[in-house]
Amino acid sequence: MSMGSSTKISGRQAVFLITSTIFSTMVIFLPTFMIDIAKQDAWLAVFPTAVLGIATGNICARLGERFPGKNIIEYAPSIIGRLPGKAVGLIFITTFILLNSYIVREFAEIFLNIFMPETPMFIFIASILLVSSYTVLQGLEVLARANTITLIFYVVIIFTIVSLNLPNYMLDNLTPVLEFGPGRVIGSTYPATVFFAEAYMITMLAPYLDKQRQGRAVVFWGVASAGFLLLVLMLAGLAALKCEAGRTQFIALSLARRISIGEFIERLDPLVMLMWMGGLLIKVTVFYYFTVTGLSSWLGTKGHKAFIIPVGIVLAFMAGYLWDNNIEFRYQLSAILPAVSVPIQLGVPLLLLIIALIRGKGSEKGN
Repeated sequence: MSMGSSTKISGRQAVFLITSTIFSTMVIFLPTFMIDIAKQDAWLAVFPTAVLGIATGNICARLGERFPGKNIIEYAPSIIGRLPGKAVGLIFITTFILLNSYIVREFAEIFLNIFMPETPMFIFIASILLVSSYTVLQGLEVLARANTITLIFYVVIIFTIVSLNLPNYMLDNLTPVLEFGPGRVIGSTYPATVFFAEAYMITMLAPYLDKQRQGRAVVFWGVASAGFLLLVLMLAGLAALKCEAGRTQFIALSLARRISIGEFIERLDPLVMLMWMGGLLIKVTVFYYFTVTGLSSWLGTKGHKAFIIPVGIVLAFMAGYLWDNNIEFRYQLSAILPAVSVPIQLGVPLLLLIIALIRGKGSEKGN
């Protein structure tokens, strides 16, 4: 039985966790990636990618409903056999570590390149992992409560920046619609897939829900909320920046720097920095928690705390040495990572669900 049997969070807390996990990194680089491809039509690509995220999460939630109280690492062997199931579990654990190394490096790159260029990268990597490891030690319930506060703060900042930019908006910047045809819109969905497909986290989150059969609703509202926030930011960025939006590294930061109301409200860069810090910390901690609890499930141990330090060391090494520079990091994030991770995030749960249905594994009623 999963550790979720003793640790429980509400459906609302789970929705907030999914929203934060998807949106907190998506908001940083993704708008620029998409606008660079689809120009003023990039906002249209939010809809199909959000649908992909909801579909991914729905498949994963349906799979989890057949094995209540267990995560995918625990029930995969029941579906396809012990050794193949163990292989699937290891793949999922590895994916969580890989994705988290990107997130930790993203945190370091942002603060190194924008705010503190003279600081050694290791300082940023070590700082976020130390805080994250402490939160993992406290457990998922503490993480869920902290995330609720962080997400509210995050949303307030986003809408504050969007609202205070009203004088800078030009709706003509959003036209002509589909100037380059649907091809570019479809192409701009590619870098977004890896973010929305992170709804697969429900495969690890489901056992902790206080009501086991609310997984599909949790996924829908979590992904839809993240998609809505991205849509708002994309429309604001295009309306205020248009062509410049595809060249800037960080749209939220560019919007914050355009704010100037009298001599009292201008250059809200610190708010953006705090927003990124909080969001990235939550996401690193979520993936960190799933990694150590996944390892515990995979090895059949009673607790996950023994894995916190070893996993932290691995994450620090990967985040520091997998990429030589920011250009290589951004290229892999937008061009390589979706091809590697999405087949695992969507394809593996779909295959397991099909096999479970064919072989009659698990319970249709979730009991």
